[in-house]
Amino acid sequence: MSITSLVQAARSAGVSSSGTGYWPISGDLKTNATESYAQAYIGASLTARYLLVNISSNANGVTVRTRKNAANGGLSISASAGETGTFEDTSGSDSLASADLYNFQTVPTSGSVVIKQFSVTFDHATAGIAFPSHVPSLSLTFNATYYYGFGGEAANNTSEAGAKFTIRYAANVTRLVFVCSGNTVNATSTVRTRKNGGNGAQSVSIGASATGRFTDTTNTDSLVSGDAFNFQVVTGGTSGTMTPTLCECQLLATSTGYTYFEMVAGKQPGQALNANNTYYLPVQGFLYSNTTEADVQLKTRFAFAGAFFFANITANSVNGASTLRSRKNGANGALSVSVGASATGTFEDQTDSETYLSTDSINVQIATGGSSGTTTITLAGWSGRTTLSVTIDIDWVDALEALAT
Repeated sequence: MSITSLVQAARSAGVSSSGTGYWPISGDLKTNATESYAQAYIGASLTARYLLVNISSNANGVTVRTRKNAANGGLSISASAGETGTFEDTSGSDSLASADLYNFQTVPTSGSVVIKQFSVTFDHATAGIAFPSHVPSLSLTFNATYYYGFGGEAANNTSEAGAKFTIRYAANVTRLVFVCSGNTVNATSTVRTRKNGGNGAQSVSIGASATGRFTDTTNTDSLVSGDAFNFQVVTGGTSGTMTPTLCECQLLATSTGYTYFEMVAGKQPGQALNANNTYYLPVQGFLYSNTTEADVQLKTRFAFAGAFFFANITANSVNGASTLRSRKNGANGALSVSVGASATGTFEDQTDSETYLSTDSINVQIATGGSSGTTTITLAGWSGRTTLSVTIDIDWVDALEALAT
């Protein structure tokens, strides 16, 4: 029996690409003309399946495929001119090994195509897996400290509080990756993991003016329930800027009884939402204020359960209570948190759970209350959960029965 996990890159506003584009497998949905800027580092033996692509505008036709080590992968879809909606490859697959590089590619026939989400599932032999990934949106200046959250998109965020995500199961975090496309900072900079507000076990150093991919393939952050996790970038020097394109790691659940994978949408330093409105967000990717639910719904493609709803609110002047919840097939789900008037901090539902079929569609909903003010959210999502199988040794059962008689 293998364990299946769900990975998504999404931006509910859509992203246009008029030429061959390369895209990350998780986090914010951003296209790159250079493939190495989008490649995820695979740190385990996995099988990728069930490519899903949501296309909202398609002038002249497009092919979307997976890419493995800069070569065409085994998953693809094609949409003819004018075709939009959700497209799936339910028969292909990619066998991935540790140290493989993996990403998506779009090849429009001509004109532009607007993508709202990519998603694949990953099969692992024993555990749930996730790729916490932040896709930075702005250059970083010299001699400064920035914080990236568990997923989504990051502008120049200098507050750690909004970047922290609280995990509710045991897991190992490995393979810290930082990709930099431009760098004029005149001294060494450091990217590291952060655990409970202190430096984590993983880090990479980026030398003065150095660019490319920087990976920690040695160290591990071991997390337990209640730990808060995020990334930190500390630029050095006295002049210059740095242009990051990807910051990510691999999270592998080590819990017993159940195994988990994480689904978190994020935006740093936060998305402001007005009072007395209803917004819909993807379960993974860029946390963006969207009022059309169909634009952010994700088809599950396999059966699993959801638990541990989480939200991080960094500012709130709304003069009434707001509710954040899971949504399943366009209806309220069982997972929710309530945010009181002017309340800030992290909010969790550690009690409730819900189950999904392979044909269900899921997303996040935020219903802001009150009549005035705004609330700023940086992270929202929940955990996917699968029951681990139990192997019974028949010889031991026979022996116990013999003793009983």
